Amino acid sequence: MGFVQCAQSISKDLASSTAIKSTTEDTEKSKSIWSLDSPLEHLFENNKKWVRESVEKDPEVFTRLKDAQQPKYLYIGCSDSRVPAQNMLGLQAGELFVIRNVANLCINSDFSLLSVLLFSIEVLEVTDVIVCGHYGCGGVNAAMKNKDHGLLEHWLHHIRNVQRLHKSELVQIPDESQRFKRLVELNVQESCLNLFSNPIVQKKQATASQPRIHGWVYDIATGYVKDLKIDFKTEIKKYRDIYRLYDFPGGGAGPGMTGAMNVNMISQKADEAAEQLIGAAGDVEQKGFWGRIFR
Repeated sequence: MGFVQCAQSISKDLASSTAIKSTTEDTEKSKSIWSLDSPLEHLFENNKKWVRESVEKDPEVFTRLKDAQQPKYLYIGCSDSRVPAQNMLGLQAGELFVIRNVANLCINSDFSLLSVLLFSIEVLEVTDVIVCGHYGCGGVNAAMKNKDHGLLEHWLHHIRNVQRLHKSELVQIPDESQRFKRLVELNVQESCLNLFSNPIVQKKQATASQPRIHGWVYDIATGYVKDLKIDFKTEIKKYRDIYRLYDFPGGGAGPGMTGAMNVNMISQKADEAAEQLIGAAGDVEQKGFWGRIFR
């Protein structure tokens, strides 16, 4: 056999071997998808252990939870697996209503968020809404790069807008890691402001003086949660003529609002509830967040 014939023979053998290997791998992958043998049996064992421990601590826990839930808090956080929302706050099942997404964004066109807001605020009547970011957030970090992230870019665009709004502050931070941390905080702040502008939130605040909104950041390196203590009153005053949709206890129609807009946006029931709140409130603190701002 000549050199050329030998090379051709080896090439055919390699091609055949590669095809067999590829077919075998495809078969194994197919088995792993459709196999009834669960590779996650350890998770079921963990579940059984969790049930035993839960019942030992509280024998009626599951009997109680099956009938209803009464959480006081709505938690809006990042999907990052290193942020254990319920555990890090020391809460039990039924005490925290949760929605998570990449970089804990509150986007008022996100129907998943809107459905959670409506249910938690109108049905569960949570008293507090917590937006919690975390240092080292991959979503925020990606938005700091001048790189197209494909489909994800449509989501990250909202974080890029946060950078634009706060560019004058961010460019003054020379250290990139500190600038990263500050953007995480500002992203939480803007998500909180988006909630204040949301009609579901505003309506409830106008009629029931709740929910309160909080901006927090979780530090994965320490396990501690930080309250950003955002001055919402000052921030909201900047844009009140744009985003205010309701008459609030303690405040009039406000600049930029017409009588027709108020009639269309505020139901008679809301007006009556607001009047009752004003009459019952003995101090400014009970008159609603927006009411204190727009007095």
